[in-house]
Amino acid sequence: MQLGRYGPDGRSISTLHTTTCLRRFGRGPVPFSPYLRGVVRGDSIVFADGPRPELTVLDGTGRVARTISVPIEGIDPGAAWEALEAEIRSRAVAGEGIWSVDQAREIPDRELILHIADLLLDDEGRLWAKRYDPETDNLWTGVLGGFGGD
Repeated sequence: MQLGRYGPDGRSISTLHTTTCLRRFGRGPVPFSPYLRGVVRGDSIVFADGPRPELTVLDGTGRVARTISVPIEGIDPGAAWEALEAEIRSRAVAGEGIWSVDQAREIPDRELILHIADLLLDDEGRLWAKRYDPETDNLWTGVLGGFGGD
């Protein structure tokens, strides 16, 4: 995904930065895949887009001005996948058409779990980071509310 600068008419002026962002498997996103979350703060862009507990700050030219380490405890990938598989089984019993446990087990790099699910800039300019919750923030049963698959 690219972050860009646009004019008032919506015309692209320049690409500021390319992020790692969403990972895909088959036709859909990987459940715990990074997805871009960011805010504009003054003339900077602050975003989280990967499986590390950190924020990237871009200056007005798109140059990385700094990286901020966020003291968020990591998530156990094994426990996150077990919880997701339990939710998949539960939804299958209820007749909801979502991905199967077998499909979930085929996904590579299962140890990559996000740390930051969202960012908020408050009225006083303080930046808040929401800790990623694999049960409610994942892209299969949480954020997308049950991503349909084969």
